[in-house]
Amino acid sequence: MKNTLLIAFILMIHFTVKGIENDAIIVTYIANCGFMIEMDSTKIIIDGLFTDGYNHYASPDSATLNLITRGSEPFSNIDYVFVSHKHGDHFEALSVSNFMLNNNRSRLICSKQVIDKLKKYPDKYEQFDSRVVECTPDTFNSITIQLDDLEIIACRLVHGNEKHKEIENIAFLISCNNKTIFHTGDADPNLVDKYVGIIPSEKKINIAFINGAFGNYKNFQITNSFINADKNIAMHFPKNFFKMKHKRIENIPDYFTEPIVFKELLERQVFYITK
Repeated sequence: MKNTLLIAFILMIHFTVKGIENDAIIVTYIANCGFMIEMDSTKIIIDGLFTDGYNHYASPDSATLNLITRGSEPFSNIDYVFVSHKHGDHFEALSVSNFMLNNNRSRLICSKQVIDKLKKYPDKYEQFDSRVVECTPDTFNSITIQLDDLEIIACRLVHGNEKHKEIENIAFLISCNNKTIFHTGDADPNLVDKYVGIIPSEKKINIAFINGAFGNYKNFQITNSFINADKNIAMHFPKNFFKMKHKRIENIPDYFTEPIVFKELLERQVFYITK
C-alpha cells in the first residue's frame, strides 16, 4: 500500500512539473544575441555559436562553447540551430560545423551567405549538408518553412549599419505548439516601413529578442507596432555600456511590456505563458 501511494505521488509530481513546462518558455542566455530556447520538448539555439565579440560584445567563453559544440548539458538534444547572419559576433563557421558533426539530430536554418562560409570547410560540410535548411527571402520580404511542429517565418530585414546593407540579415519568427518567439538579429527598425512580408505583430508573440536599436527608447513606437510582444528581452549591447543601456530600458516600463535583462552569461529564466 505504501509503495502504491509513493508511486502515485511521484507520478503526480511528474505530470504537474510536465504541465508547468508545457505552459512555459525557458530561455538560457549564451552571449550577445545568443540564446537557447526551450518550448515543450523542442530545444533551439539562435546565434549562440561564435567566438568573436569584436572586443565590443560579449562572447561565449571556451568552456561554454565546448559544452555547446559537444552537446553536453545543458545543451544536449538541440533540435534546431538558427543563425541570423554571417557576422562573427553571431556566427563562426568552424564552431557551427563542429556542433553539427557532434549533434546528428540537429538541423541548421540559415541564409545562403552563412552556408557559403560553412562550405569553406568542405570535408565537414558535406557530412551535415542534408540537415541544412536555407532560407534567404528577398529583401523586405519573408518566407514560411514548416519543420515538424515548428513554423518558421524568416523575415529579411536590412542590417542596421549602412555599410552592411548587403548582409542577409534574417529575423526569425518561430512558433511551436501555440508558443511564439521573435529574434530581430541586427535588423534596423528605421527601415521596417519598407517591409512587405508577414508582419511579426500579426502573430501573438510571447517573447521577442530585440537588438539595441529596437530597444532604444526613441524607437519604442516602432517596436511596439511592428513586434508587439508580451515580453521583450534586450540583446546586442556593447559590453562597456551593458548595464547603462539596460538600465535605461528598465526605467521606462511604459515603453516596453515587461522588459527583461540578462546580466550574466548562462543565466536561465522560465517564462510562463498566458493562453
